[in-house]
Amino acid sequence: MSQFKVNNILSPEQLPLIALKNTVLFPKVVIPLIVQRPKSVGALEYAMVHERLVFFVTQKNIEDNVQINDLFKTGTIGRVVSVFKLPDGSSKIDVEGLVKAKIFDFSSEEPFFRVKSEPVVIKNFSLENLEERALIRLVIDQFRSIAEFKALISISPEIVYMMSQLKDVEQVISLVTVNLNLELQDQQSILETEEPVEALKKLNYFLTRELEI
Repeated sequence: MSQFKVNNILSPEQLPLIALKNTVLFPKVVIPLIVQRPKSVGALEYAMVHERLVFFVTQKNIEDNVQINDLFKTGTIGRVVSVFKLPDGSSKIDVEGLVKAKIFDFSSEEPFFRVKSEPVVIKNFSLENLEERALIRLVIDQFRSIAEFKALISISPEIVYMMSQLKDVEQVISLVTVNLNLELQDQQSILETEEPVEALKKLNYFLTRELEI
């Protein structure tokens, strides 16, 4: 696959890549990031004069000098919403996750990584299906319980309310995952899960475990 549309934006055949430490970017959420490593800075500068699109992927370790084998293959194509230059030469950026995607080739490694990728097709999920609707409701209710009883400062009442209004299962999965203190491997596991029902079942397990602590 060469080009494809991401939220009505035509994605180029190759995208600059930014490796993430201790963070997983999910589709349909906006997160802040600090970009400071030379390769990441180069990828950001390239993106800003092109489509503002970057392939964000989590690294398996916390090494600064990242190699191809240090990176997971599933990540998220994101759009750089804003950039704020910092005095030390790094940048604080806001990124909107657009679509889950897989790397199928690295087209270059210097001066920054560029990759060819293809979108991950999300399997069908129907709110008309009673079992699937019950599962998403269970996850949302568990999330609300954690926010209320655990008094997690990071989960605002606005997020809890918005969650109850959402009908987009992928966004529910993304928002729940990024607002829980899950291990990096667990977050990546959810990102790599292509069937929403299976992702919700994983979240149900993690939420149940959190409530029992």
